[in-house]
Amino acid sequence: MDMKNLVVVVLVASMMMLASCGNAKKKAEQAKLDSARIADSIAQVKADSARVADSLAQIEQARLDSIAQAEAQQQSKPQKPKAQQPQEQAQPVKAGQGKG
Repeated sequence: MDMKNLVVVVLVASMMMLASCGNAKKKAEQAKLDSARIADSIAQVKADSARVADSLAQIEQARLDSIAQAEAQQQSKPQKPKAQQPQEQAQPVKAGQGKG
């Protein structure tokens, strides 16, 4: 009976060894697929960030153009002198004067 147990243990161990070898191929294949997927994601993020940077540059250029246009309009208009308003001097109010 001792020999029977040894044969069973050897068979079980050999089946486990064979089963684990098959997983290595599947894992390697899955790793390749994952790395390709990750590379695609990274490329997509880079493209999106470049697109956003271009949009921000266009917005900044539009803002600068608007400022330049406003300054040009400001310089082309003759500036009117501001009318001086007479300043009223406030008379000090003493205690007891005021309301009522």
